[in-house]
Amino acid sequence: MVPFHRRLWLRVLFANILILSVPYFALRAARTYERHLLALLEDGMIHQGRAVAAAIAPEPGRPFDPAKARDLFDRMEERWSVPRIRVITAGGLLVADSKVDEPAAYRERPAPPAFWAGREVRAALEGGYGAQARLEPGGGRMLLHIALPVRSGSAVAAAVCLSQPTTRVMDALRSFKALARWIFLATGALALIVTALLTWSVTQPIGALVRRSEAVAAGNWDVSLDLGRHSEIGALSRAFQAMKERLREHLAGTRRLALDLAHRFKTPLTSIRGSVDILEELKDADPQARARFLANIRQDADRMNDLLNRLLLLARAEDPGAGGHETFDLAALVRQTAERLAPAAKAKGVALVVEVPEGPLPFGGIPDLLEKALENLLDNAVHFTHGGGIVRVTMLPEGDGVAIAVADTGPGVPEADREKIFSRFHTTRPGGNGLGLAIARAAAERHGGTLVLSPRSPGGEEFVMALPLRSVQS
Repeated sequence: MVPFHRRLWLRVLFANILILSVPYFALRAARTYERHLLALLEDGMIHQGRAVAAAIAPEPGRPFDPAKARDLFDRMEERWSVPRIRVITAGGLLVADSKVDEPAAYRERPAPPAFWAGREVRAALEGGYGAQARLEPGGGRMLLHIALPVRSGSAVAAAVCLSQPTTRVMDALRSFKALARWIFLATGALALIVTALLTWSVTQPIGALVRRSEAVAAGNWDVSLDLGRHSEIGALSRAFQAMKERLREHLAGTRRLALDLAHRFKTPLTSIRGSVDILEELKDADPQARARFLANIRQDADRMNDLLNRLLLLARAEDPGAGGHETFDLAALVRQTAERLAPAAKAKGVALVVEVPEGPLPFGGIPDLLEKALENLLDNAVHFTHGGGIVRVTMLPEGDGVAIAVADTGPGVPEADREKIFSRFHTTRPGGNGLGLAIARAAAERHGGTLVLSPRSPGGEEFVMALPLRSVQS
């Protein structure tokens, strides 16, 4: 597997390649622009050449007159204008030149060899169009030459040759390309520096986080995973720190649970072992004594079985992946649970009042889990309420959900225990195992709700379970 920092380097490098591609395509665009400018320059020269050719063309049936071209150049406002225009006859004589200022220089003379080295003049004298870019004699400037025919009827009488330096176009493009190259180099250097700094700024804290995480994995829980950075990596490290603390609490809770379980099982197991030893010694003893010890063994076994069942139920309530989800009538479940506890309340002289709306209340959840939670709440309320007292069960709408309240007129929860009663194995009830309220709260939270002990009021306590009217995640 490729290490994270190497994968990050590759991603940053790819991003920089995209950045560096901008100057590259700019150079490509400059070349395209160069061709476009040269094409515009050539088009302008063609229009001028056609105008000159039309102006000096002889009338049909008459010979070509070089003086006509020289007169045209004499009338030009800009004698040293660009482009330079020359006229060459079909016989190869240079008869007019817009750059010659002295009239005597208009004498007809053979065209310079450079003209015949270019194919544009030959193409024009053959009746076509020719264009070519080449250096001027002596290796000077780059010139663009075009040539067009001057016709006398269907015959070619001469050729108009226009020459113009491409210096301004090429100089501008050359400057642009040089600037683009420098920008390319500067951008490349900057991109490399930024890549190195960015990679370091990411891999350095991630490396520190990896080292700290490895230390925690090795058992050093005091190492902080919070890097103290105000960035995405800092937020990630704080999330890791919170996860570590929750895991630490979970492991500590697991150890406490193991110790509590050992303590809870030790007493009944010791009692069972003692009863078995006594039974072995009293093989011929009174049958009533043997029955009494067997009853003790059975009672201790039942206590351990009840404890195990409650632990399994608590684990199921705390497990988001536990199944058993279905749609059921929540109002009917509350009424049925209260009816099942009614005989115990009546036997103790406690009035059990049920105030649940008539009619069904569809609810999505785990029915046996909520039933056990309500049973634990009602059982505690009946147990702590003296004869003549009242236990009241109510169910009322609350926001987008429903609130189920179990209130009693008992002595109330001692102030020192009000924050502890929902903890595992904490109990104020003689003979209790301290799991009833823990199961009830876990069941409420499993269904997206809450279970709270309302502020203490004279004459008892009230536990309120608030449940949203939506399906619990199965």
